[in-house]
Amino acid sequence: MRPVLACRMTLAADGTIEDNIEFFAATIESKAKLAYDDVSDWLEGRGSWQPDSEAIAQQITLLKDVCQRRSEWRQTHALVFKDRPDYRFVLGEKGEVLDIVAEPRRIANRIVEESMIAANICAARVLRDKLGFGVYNVHTGFDPANTEQLAALLKTHDVHVDPTEVLTLEGFCKLRRELDAQPTGFLDSRIRRFQSFAEISTEPGPHFGLGLEAYATWTSPIRKYGDMINHRLLKAIIKGETIARPQDEATVQMAERRRLNRMAERDGRRLAVRPFPQR
Repeated sequence: MRPVLACRMTLAADGTIEDNIEFFAATIESKAKLAYDDVSDWLEGRGSWQPDSEAIAQQITLLKDVCQRRSEWRQTHALVFKDRPDYRFVLGEKGEVLDIVAEPRRIANRIVEESMIAANICAARVLRDKLGFGVYNVHTGFDPANTEQLAALLKTHDVHVDPTEVLTLEGFCKLRRELDAQPTGFLDSRIRRFQSFAEISTEPGPHFGLGLEAYATWTSPIRKYGDMINHRLLKAIIKGETIARPQDEATVQMAERRRLNRMAERDGRRLAVRPFPQR
């Protein structure tokens, strides 16, 4: 048995998260240790793996249904990233790269992803409504100084946008859906330089990249300090306690650490791939 911070939400038939979101302290007991490929194979009707019990089978099937409804809702009302495989490095005894394996994102991966995104949407809404602050991932889309250039560039490729409308969440989502429908990612790569950078803020704000009005992560408090802060804020709400707004200095430092982490990850991948023989 383990103590946890849990979230209860109600989904409408179309995948909408209802307003009766509840966070509460609980204890959980793990009933099974599952592997992504085993679950995906079972849901896709192949392979020999089977759930250990009917209860686990029903839970997996329910999670698949939740995943599909939430994915359809996000495709209609928000934004969904295109499916791209993850890449895993196979290393030798001396750390040399022996192989690079592409691992496609399958239904079990998408179940976890949709569950986490839904949970983070709930946290963003509760923190906004109950406290008016939290640790939010904020992305405002395009830099206002660049939208005229953006519109001019897109016009040369027969894509027409209003420089003012594209600064709104609805306008940004509309453009993103049009670009996602393009046969290649050429235009997407061309306009990337016009976009603003994602930020970490104590003020609720939209996340244009996800197409959401607000987004606050809390599912990885051991790995991410911002998630730990949101845990503390949510627990204060549960207990009815007063809690101070996180200091801006903390969010600035978190943003800088995230930037350095991404640079290190990028450089590490480049160093690993460089000596890898071309095939």
